[in-house]
Amino acid sequence: MIQKRAPNKGYPNMWECPGGSAVAGDDSLTAAISEVKEETGLSAKPENGRCIYTIVMDGSICDVWLFRQDFDVAEVVFQENETTDAIYATQDEILSMLDNGEFCDFHYLKDLFIEAEAQK
Repeated sequence: MIQKRAPNKGYPNMWECPGGSAVAGDDSLTAAISEVKEETGLSAKPENGRCIYTIVMDGSICDVWLFRQDFDVAEVVFQENETTDAIYATQDEILSMLDNGEFCDFHYLKDLFIEAEAQK
């Protein structure tokens, strides 16, 4: 599931995965679950998540989590001034959106898909 950024944000109207920053004291999994809840209103289950990619850059650590869980996109609650839409998208659809300039260009995205496939 991916979400569309609000028109008033950086990278306006572009698609992305839910994400954000950890709160002091949170571990990586807790932060990932909190961000999914905050940005979509959905509850990701810890047992369905796996950290599949870690990037260390300029004094920060970015963990990328993959949750394999069924969600109903009709139940997504959009965060005002943050998100405006949510859809299910396949890897090929996301890569096509990336090539068309519709998806936020995370420098690690293609590597992420390779890693996710390897861990299936």
